Amino acid sequence: MLQIIKRGLVVFLFAIGVLSIYFRFNEKSKPSIGFYGNNSLKSVEIYLFKKNTPFNIIYDQENSRGNGHFLTIIVNDYKTSCGMVNIKMSFFNAIIYSIRLKNVSKLENVESCTTEQLQYFSYKNRKIHYRIINYSDYYDIDYYDSNLKDKVFDWIGKWS
Repeated sequence: MLQIIKRGLVVFLFAIGVLSIYFRFNEKSKPSIGFYGNNSLKSVEIYLFKKNTPFNIIYDQENSRGNGHFLTIIVNDYKTSCGMVNIKMSFFNAIIYSIRLKNVSKLENVESCTTEQLQYFSYKNRKIHYRIINYSDYYDIDYYDSNLKDKVFDWIGKWS
């Protein structure tokens, strides 16, 4: 009887260990970046539609070799923590991997608005990276998920 209980306990602990590894891996494989809580193309489109915000698709290319679909949309004159900016969102296979705030005024405190805007682009409070590009009369701020961006560039390197 005691041996049956021990065996059951071992099986139970093993199952808990396998499940915890699965959930940890599954959580890490999800994207870190999103646009106001939305990380898929469809959910971003729905969000923008509900906000009555027009957007333009400026690049849409589907590659049958390697099953890659690249799409870029632009939202003009969107109110953010960094003022009114143009937003460029890049998608790979309908998942967002990069958000760029374009034409951020030099009058803005760029460090402050960049970190404040992080909360709106971080998907489920995950860590994302950003890069500030300093032009002569404005800034661009690029927010990205480094893991997804690496996957995109690996795909491009493999199938180009």
